[in-house]
Amino acid sequence: MRQLQPEDRLITYTDGVTEARTFDGTIFGVEGLTAFVREEEAAGRPPAETMRRLSARIRAHHGDVLEDDATTVMVNWVGPDS
Repeated sequence: MRQLQPEDRLITYTDGVTEARTFDGTIFGVEGLTAFVREEEAAGRPPAETMRRLSARIRAHHGDVLEDDATTVMVNWVGPDS
């Protein structure tokens, strides 16, 4: 197991995030979540903006009508000296 290092981010989510489906049945999936977070990280977006954009992406993927809870939480570890 790896310990969190300063500036690490930890994202937790419910199954409603990864199981969100488009009208044709395409799931958002772990792959979609991972790709989205990597894109946001590469763009240098702050955690709050990443989470705002992630919520919008999940809703859009599901046609703005969620059939299950879709909860996400991000922890941004800034280090013990902050």
